[in-house]
Amino acid sequence: MQKSAYNNHYYLLLLISIIMWVLPANRYCSLDAKINPDISTLSMPQWCSWVMISQLLIVYVFSATAKFYSGWIDGSFPKLLFFSNPFPALQPMFDHEGFPIFIAYSGILFDLLVIPLLLYRKTRTAAVLAALFFHIFNAVFLQIGIFPFFALTFVVFFYPPTFIQKLFLRKKPAFESAPISLATKHILIWFFIPYFVIQLALPIRHWFIPHAVLWTEEGHRLSWRMMLRSRQGDTQFRIIDKNTRKIISYNYQQRLTRKQQNFVASYPDGIWQMAQVIKKEFNAKNQEIELYVNAYVSINGGSYLMFIDPTVDFTQAKYNYFGHDEWIVVPEEYR
Repeated sequence: MQKSAYNNHYYLLLLISIIMWVLPANRYCSLDAKINPDISTLSMPQWCSWVMISQLLIVYVFSATAKFYSGWIDGSFPKLLFFSNPFPALQPMFDHEGFPIFIAYSGILFDLLVIPLLLYRKTRTAAVLAALFFHIFNAVFLQIGIFPFFALTFVVFFYPPTFIQKLFLRKKPAFESAPISLATKHILIWFFIPYFVIQLALPIRHWFIPHAVLWTEEGHRLSWRMMLRSRQGDTQFRIIDKNTRKIISYNYQQRLTRKQQNFVASYPDGIWQMAQVIKKEFNAKNQEIELYVNAYVSINGGSYLMFIDPTVDFTQAKYNYFGHDEWIVVPEEYR
C-alpha cells in the first residue's frame, strides 16, 4: 500500500510527525500544560526551529538537484505537467514555447534559493512572497493536495520569536533565554544526529546504484525526486505449467486496485512482488510453474521500451533491496 500510493508529500508529513514525537511542543498552549502546570514553559529551544529548517532545506536541495536531467532542463516534462489548464483564458501563456523552459528553471532556482533567502533578514519578506506565489500557483494548476499550504506553514520558523508572538500570541508574557538542558543534549545526540544522517543518506543512495534512477526506479523513493517525470507501463505475466508445458492464462489486474495496477505495470519491485504473489498462489495448489514477464515502460510520453528480461524465471529471481537487479533491461540512453 505504501509503494502503490507513494507520494513525497505524504512522506514529509510522516517525517514531521516523527520529529514531533521528541519536540517540546506541549509546554505552553496545550492540554498537557494545563493538566500538569509543572511542565509549562514560556520558551522553545532555538534548536527546534533549526530542526525544522534543516528538514526543509534537505527537501528543497535534493528536489532541485534531481531536476538536473534532460527531460526537465529542456522543458519537455514541465510541458506535460501543464498539459491541462483549468483556465482557458490563460491558454495562450501555457502554449507559448518559452513557458515550459521558464517553469523548469524557475523551479530549480526556487528550490535552491528559497531557504537561504528566508534565512537572510533583508530578503525574507521577498522570499515569503515568492513562496506564496510558487505554492499557490502549484496548488491551483497542479492540484497536488495540501502540500503547498503545508510548506507555507514552515515560514514561522524563519522569523524572530517576538514577531511571531505579536501575530499569534499577543497575550503571552515575555521570556528570557534558558541554558540547554541535559535531556535536550541527549535528544540531539541520540535522535537527531542519526535522524539527519539517514535523511542525507537516503537521497544520495541512487548515485551508488548503476544506471539512471529515472529508468530503474532503484533509489527513487524517499529521495525528494518530486514532480520529475511521468511513467507508464504495460506488463503481462506468462505462466507455464512445468509438467504439461501449457501456458496458463492469468489476469492479475482483477486482483488489484487502480493504483496497485499502475505499480505492478511500471515499477520493478511491483513486478517482482506480484510475481511472488502468483508463485505463492500456485504453490498452495501444489502446481509447479515457470513465470516470465513481458514488460514495457514509457518515460515522459516517449516510446515504450523493454523493461524486464523476458528470459528470467521470476519463480527463481531475487530482488536486490540495496542495489541493481540484473533482470531490469536498461536501454543505452539510461546507462
